[in-house]
Amino acid sequence: MDTARKAYRDWAKRPVGDRASYLARAVDIIRNRYGAEKSNTPLKQLITTEMGKPLAEADIEVFETADMLEFFATQGPALLEARPVQINTNLWPTKRSYVAVEPLGVVGVIKPWNYPFELPTGPSARPSSMVTLSFSRLPS
Repeated sequence: MDTARKAYRDWAKRPVGDRASYLARAVDIIRNRYGAEKSNTPLKQLITTEMGKPLAEADIEVFETADMLEFFATQGPALLEARPVQINTNLWPTKRSYVAVEPLGVVGVIKPWNYPFELPTGPSARPSSMVTLSFSRLPS
């Protein structure tokens, strides 16, 4: 967690567009290394062997993960922009109100072993967050 906190300080200083471009690059890497639906690649073999998932379920998980990351890479910057809120100017003629999204900071994710991509994607896909991921272990 200490390493993630240090990295987060640098990450938080980057413009949102730069952070979103890292997510877009991750999407490209996932899709290129994983391969097309129903094709056989080393990453697919690893997922099906390690988790015992049928190939079709592995495809769904990885493609959904890439889609979520792509959504945040393309829509994240706009979603994170501060937006004005309409207020009653008769009551507050000199006031302005905004909604601003603040970064979560470092998020720890402990997840089950059978969804290595999809479950941690939610908190990690935001261009404002930093995630440390710990895989659960099966009892010996």
